[in-house]
Amino acid sequence: MAKAILLLNLEGAAQGQAILCAENTAEAQEAGIPLLASVLAQITAGMDVHPSGDGYELFERGTRVGAVEIFLTPMQEGLERGA
Repeated sequence: MAKAILLLNLEGAAQGQAILCAENTAEAQEAGIPLLASVLAQITAGMDVHPSGDGYELFERGTRVGAVEIFLTPMQEGLERGA
């Protein structure tokens, strides 16, 4: 299942474009997109990561510095709703 990952600042504004990712290696290779776990590890390197809703809150030395949201792609969302 393809998902998108988006890095947010403290105000909730996007810090770049969403990155399309795959949840498993076979999907990543077939679609030519990165693996979700790999992208998450790269953008959160050196930070404390705490689950929060559909994503994670990011902390450095105990101070919240941002968040990561993970969401279904519009195409995947339509498939799950039976569109």
